[in-house]
Amino acid sequence: MASVYPWATEHNPLEAMLDRAVSIVITAPALAITAAGAFLFGVWAARLRLFEDPAAHRQLLRRMAVIGVTASFLGGVPLALYTSGILHGTSQDVVPVAFLHSVAGFAGGPAYAALIALWALRIQKPGRLVTALQATGQRSLTCYLLQSVVWAICFFPYLLDLGPRMHQWQAAFLALATWALTVLLADLMRRHGMRGPFEVLLRRLTYRRLTVRTAEST
Repeated sequence: MASVYPWATEHNPLEAMLDRAVSIVITAPALAITAAGAFLFGVWAARLRLFEDPAAHRQLLRRMAVIGVTASFLGGVPLALYTSGILHGTSQDVVPVAFLHSVAGFAGGPAYAALIALWALRIQKPGRLVTALQATGQRSLTCYLLQSVVWAICFFPYLLDLGPRMHQWQAAFLALATWALTVLLADLMRRHGMRGPFEVLLRRLTYRRLTVRTAEST
């Protein structure tokens, strides 16, 4: 399973960092546009209280789930064909396909959130699984960064470099196992009354900046 990212083929970490920095500069404008769309959707959903009061928006949530999941799936198919080896091409050929995958992913995010909201309406009393998932959501940044560390260790060429030797089903199993471990870790932190360290850091940085700006304005 070869990587579709050119910087991931470098066996020198410094060269990989340089290549990735160049890639970020090139793709940043397009990513900023898609991120702005996600941000505006969040503002709209918050004003509508779409996820806070899902019972009042059942039909809208159902439409979001159907359209978003379908768009996300179809947008990811071309990249899946490349990474599985069914289609072949250079890294330059894969760039637009990877971009399509990223854009389609923004449709999948709200769609899965809508599915979770609809599922929550059916839950009368949260069980252990739901409680663990809630703990994961409350520590989502920490869990995401931990998952990224595992992925980097396993697949970067200058670390374990498992990509060329791993089948698709093995990568899927690794992803599922990594996610499950972060869920267990988040639930363990909940039981001990611990907040996510990166959530704490982000909150401190955010409120510190707000405090400084308020002081400067006065």
